[in-house]
Amino acid sequence: MTSDLLFEIGTEEIPARFVSTGLKQLKENAEKIFLQEALSYQKLLTFGTPRRLILFVKGLDELQNPRVKSVQGPAKRIAYDENGEITKAGEGFARSQGVQPEELRVKTTERGEYVFAEKKEQGEKTSVVLEKILPKLIQSFFFPRTMHWDDGKLNFTRPIRWCLAIYGSEVVNFSLEKLSSGRKTFGHKLLKNECVEISNAEDYFFKIKKLYVIVDPEERKKIILKSIKKISRDFVCEPIIPDELLNEVVNLVEFPVVIAGSFDNEFMEIPKEVLIESMTSHQKYFPLQKKDGMLFNKFILVANNKKDKEIICEGNEKVLKARLADAKFFYHEDTKTPFINKTEKLKKVLFQEALGTLFEKTIRIESLSSIIAGKMNLCEMDKDVRQCAKLCKTDLVTEMVKEFPKLQGVMGSIYAYKSGESKEVSGGILEHYLPRFAGDILPDTNIGAIVSIADKMDTITGCFVAGLVPTGSEDPYALRRQAVGIIEIMLKKELNISLDTLAAESLNLFSLRENSIDLKKSIIEFLVQRLNFVLQEKGISYDSLEAVLSISVKIPIEIYRKADTIEKIRLHPDMIPLVLSFKRVSNIVKEDINTNEVQENLFKEEEEKKLYALYMSIEKGIKKNIESKDYSTVTSNLLKFSEPLENFFIKVLVMDKEPYRTNRIALLKNIQKLFLNFADFSRLVIQRQN
Repeated sequence: MTSDLLFEIGTEEIPARFVSTGLKQLKENAEKIFLQEALSYQKLLTFGTPRRLILFVKGLDELQNPRVKSVQGPAKRIAYDENGEITKAGEGFARSQGVQPEELRVKTTERGEYVFAEKKEQGEKTSVVLEKILPKLIQSFFFPRTMHWDDGKLNFTRPIRWCLAIYGSEVVNFSLEKLSSGRKTFGHKLLKNECVEISNAEDYFFKIKKLYVIVDPEERKKIILKSIKKISRDFVCEPIIPDELLNEVVNLVEFPVVIAGSFDNEFMEIPKEVLIESMTSHQKYFPLQKKDGMLFNKFILVANNKKDKEIICEGNEKVLKARLADAKFFYHEDTKTPFINKTEKLKKVLFQEALGTLFEKTIRIESLSSIIAGKMNLCEMDKDVRQCAKLCKTDLVTEMVKEFPKLQGVMGSIYAYKSGESKEVSGGILEHYLPRFAGDILPDTNIGAIVSIADKMDTITGCFVAGLVPTGSEDPYALRRQAVGIIEIMLKKELNISLDTLAAESLNLFSLRENSIDLKKSIIEFLVQRLNFVLQEKGISYDSLEAVLSISVKIPIEIYRKADTIEKIRLHPDMIPLVLSFKRVSNIVKEDINTNEVQENLFKEEEEKKLYALYMSIEKGIKKNIESKDYSTVTSNLLKFSEPLENFFIKVLVMDKEPYRTNRIALLKNIQKLFLNFADFSRLVIQRQN
C-alpha cells in the first residue's frame, strides 16, 4: 500500500535568490534521507513560492523496506581458536545478537579481521519514520544568511510560521522547538490570507489555487511569459527578457499579474543601455524595444496583486520616473566636460593598497598594451591602443557608473565616442572588460583584445606582487577567471606570444628589486594551470598537454594546435608500439655518452640500418614542417618510426660492446631529439583498445 506525502514549510517572505536554492536543497536532502531510511516512493517533487517550500512525495510505501543491520563483534582471533572453532566469546556475541554461531561472518576492517552479525530488520511504519525525519529535513538546509526568531535556536533563511505535514489523510505529528506540524496552510497574503485545513495532498493542490497561490515556479513562469508576449504583440514590440531577471521575478510572486507601464519620451535621450539597466536591475521590469532595436517608452512589470492594477502601475511609473530623472542628470553632468579630462580623477581612486591608484594601473596597462601590440606586429595601431588603455578605467569616476556599476565599460565607450574618440578606441573600452564570466563573449577587435589581456595580466601580476595569491576556494580578486580570460582571448586571436614573455613584461612594469624570478615562475605556473583547464575543457587529454608543455615555449595557440594534433592520432594502431618504444628510447638515452654523431659503418644489423635510413630521410622535413606549423604532417611522419623502432628493440642489442653501444645510443639520442622538437611522447598514456 502507498499514500502521498505533502510537506509544506510556511515562512515569511524568502528572498527570491534563496527560493531556487531552497527547493534544490529540499529535493536533494529529501532524496538522501529517504534512501537512508529505506523508504520507497514513485515520484518526489518540490514546489515553492516566496512564502512556502513544498515537498510532494507520490506513492510513498506505508512500510520501510526490510534492512540488513551489520553489528561488529570481537576480533576473529578472539571469536575463533587456532583450529577455527568458535570460542565462548564468539558464542556469547552470537547469542547477544540473536543469531546462530554459524551465521557469523568475518570481515576485514582497517583494524584487522572482525566477526559481524547480520540481522534482517523489519521496517517500521512510514508514518512513524516521517515523524523523525521531517524535523531533520527542516534542519538540513544551508543558507548564506539565516535568522533566529522567538528566542529559539532554530535558524532558517526567514522565520517559519507554519508546517503542513500530511501523509495520506493523517497529520505527521512532530514538534521542533515552538514549531508544531498540522494540517493548516495559508493563502495569498494580499488576495486571500485565509487559514484552511487540508485533508490530503489532492485537497491541498485544489485549495491552494483557490487561495490565489500558484506553487509551481514553472507554471508561474509560463503565465508571465505568455502575458509579456501578448502585451508586446499589442504594442508591436519585442520584449527584453534576461533569464536571470525572469527567474528572479518568478520567485518574487505567488500569483503573477503582468502590467504594462510607460515613461516620458524626454528620457529617451538617455543611452539605451542606461534605460535598460534602470528597468531590469533596479526595478525588475522588462523593457520593450521596437523591431529596429530602438527602445520603446513602455515597460512590463510583474505584480503580486491583481487588485488596484492602475494604482500599482502609477506607483511604479513614479518610481521609475524618479530613477530616470537621476540618470538624466548624471548623463548631463558627465558630458559637460571631455571624457579624457576625467582621467586625472583616477589618481584619487585606490586600486589596491599595495599597488597604488587606478591612474597608476592605467599607466601600466598602457605600456603593456603597447608591448603586446608590438609582439603582434600591429605597431600601426599603437596610438589607438595606448589611447584606449589610457581611457579604459576613466568611466569609473563618472556619476553614471557610480550609480550603475554594471555599466562600467559601456558608459566609457559611449562617453569616449561622444567626446570625439574613434569607434575603434571607444569600442575597445567596452570590450576590454570581456569576458566578464564563464561562457561570456570575447573581444572581437584587436584593440579590445590587447587592452583586455593587458588589464587582466596587470591585475594578476599586481596581486602576486602584493601576496594576494588564490588559495583553495579563496580567490577574492577573481584571478582564475582573469587568467582564463587571457587564455581564451589568446586562443581566439591566435596570438604568437608566450606566457613567459607576457609575465616577464608585466612584472617589469612593477620595478621590483627582489623576488622577481620567483614571482615570474609562480605567475607562469598559475597561467599554465588555467591553460590546462581551458584546453581540457576543449577535449584535450591531460597527457597530450603534458607531452607538449614539457618541451614547448608556452604559447597557448601552439600548445593547443600541437596537443590537438596528438589527440587526432591517439587511436591510430601505430601509436601504442610507438609510445612504448619511445619510452624505452627516453630511458636508454639517459646513458652518458659524449657524442651524438652516428657512424653508419658501425651498423651490423639490418634493423638499425633501416631505422637510421628512416631518420635521415625525414629528419629535415619534420623540422621544416614544425617551422611551418604543419603539425599534421609532422605526426604522420613520426608515426613512421613505430614499426622500425619496435623491430630495432626486438633484434638489436643496444648495450653491445664498444663502439657499437655508443653508436646505437647516439642514433636513439638523435631520434629522441627529433621527437622533442614537437612533443615528448614518453609522457603519453596510451591504452590498447578492446
